[in-house]
Amino acid sequence: MLTDKELKLKFDELQNLSTETEWVEFKPKSGIDLHNLGRYFSALSNEARLHNKECGWIVFGVDDKTHQIVGTNYKDTPESLDKLKLEITQDTTNGIGFLAVYEVFESNKRVLMFAVPSAPYGMPIAWKNKFYGRDGSSLGDLKQDEIDRIRDLKQKDWSSQICGDARVEHLDKGAIQLARKNFIDKARHEESGELAKMISQCTDETFLKKTCIITPNGKVTRSALLLLGMPESAYFLNPADPQLTWVLYDDSGNKRDYEHFGPPYLVSVERIFQKIRNLKHRYLPPNTLFPTEIQQYDDWVLREALNNAIVHQNYEMNGRIVVKEYSDRIVFTNVGNFFSGDVESFILDPNHVPNSYRNPWLCTAMHTLKMIDKLGSGIARMSEVQRRRFFPLPEWDIQPDRVSITVYGKILDKKFTNILIEKTDLDLKIVLALDRVQKRKPLSIEQIKLLKSKKLIEGRKPNFFISEKIAQVSDSKVQYTKQKAFDDKYYEDLILSFLKQHMKATPEELRDLLLNKLSDRLNEQQRRHKVRNVTQKMAKNGFIKNLGKHGKGAVWVLIRPNDLD
Repeated sequence: MLTDKELKLKFDELQNLSTETEWVEFKPKSGIDLHNLGRYFSALSNEARLHNKECGWIVFGVDDKTHQIVGTNYKDTPESLDKLKLEITQDTTNGIGFLAVYEVFESNKRVLMFAVPSAPYGMPIAWKNKFYGRDGSSLGDLKQDEIDRIRDLKQKDWSSQICGDARVEHLDKGAIQLARKNFIDKARHEESGELAKMISQCTDETFLKKTCIITPNGKVTRSALLLLGMPESAYFLNPADPQLTWVLYDDSGNKRDYEHFGPPYLVSVERIFQKIRNLKHRYLPPNTLFPTEIQQYDDWVLREALNNAIVHQNYEMNGRIVVKEYSDRIVFTNVGNFFSGDVESFILDPNHVPNSYRNPWLCTAMHTLKMIDKLGSGIARMSEVQRRRFFPLPEWDIQPDRVSITVYGKILDKKFTNILIEKTDLDLKIVLALDRVQKRKPLSIEQIKLLKSKKLIEGRKPNFFISEKIAQVSDSKVQYTKQKAFDDKYYEDLILSFLKQHMKATPEELRDLLLNKLSDRLNEQQRRHKVRNVTQKMAKNGFIKNLGKHGKGAVWVLIRPNDLD
């Protein structure tokens, strides 16, 4: 998700447009029916692609003429927004939906910002099998020549472009040596002994040609400079400024250390991993007295996350790749949208192959050098590795202009870990949904239905928790009892017993009596509301009454104290 600061900058940017554009729509009124919203979705998605934008925007609560904030009550509950996002996907091409929906408050007025993904290259987006577009701010059918233009658009491969006067001499000798070693190891692993022998004996230039890092006629590509270029050769990549940044944070979120790394990336990746602290993590499995000791992070998962950021970076946006290291997690961020499909498709289907790659030449080179799996199975494998380690699954945050992945290095919820230990054959869809429960993330309607049908969760949206059935399996009955609320009768009996003994009680005393006995799933404000509701219910039913004034002077007493004898 965009940070509050980034969201403020984006809103200011849109509000300061001199007029609506083909890819930005302002809606001052409070409502719009689903069909018309779908038409706008199709139009803005197609126009964003035609104008080479990462995404389009539909903004509710802003006047379309003056751009003044008027506020909106459109879809003013999380449930209605979730339902809307799901409904949009039912009738769009390939089930494409909103990238994100942001609720912001400007001048004490509510504004909704819908981020519409740019249509994929070669694929115009339809709503109910019809293509829409915009002529200025007017909504209408997408013209045939515009449909043809989108279908004919091909993703330009930035990474395959020749870098002017750059030559093999501008590549780092040590990086080439490491690249050759990686290639030979890969060839031997694949039982290509003759190929490994040939590569070990050929010149550097021949090796680079054979592995498609440079062109067959010896021209140096941007990919070659990124992966193997000497640090000072980065100027050949202007205006792109290739940089990997590692930042270390303490437990309070303050920066403790940082370092920037440039080409050659093949070497810089290794230097970053020397920076990352991979400490021991210990946890106690159920039914054992001996703790299990494991590294915080799986080395392959970290490398896959960073190398994927490198291969999917949109280098034309001139941003950097950032690795943020915290005590319990590492966050990898690259600029550019998620290029092909959606994350869940890759996680649930290990054989899912992307339709295309943002940087095909770079992808081929990194695959050749044993840095990535070109088939696209890395996302599924990362999730599976974390699952086998009984750790939280990697968490993806996909925005119009960047993608982040968080790899956790500690257990968040022992119950979840114990479930993975005892139920190794649990369906991955269920694991994904339970992972969201432990991270306090919202569930989709489908996930709620799935978990409830299996009786795996209890509670009310959004405060779901793992049900007693799972708590018993995972030996977490105590934690379950703390999270599950008692019946009101239990709290009423506590209050009656307290008043019988002490004759009277202030509201503060009753809150102290009940607060630590309420469900751990409730926040502080919800607990206070619960205590107030219980006392008001008892007063309405004639058990207790307030002798003082509401507020500081309130005093609760029994109405019929003798009834308790």
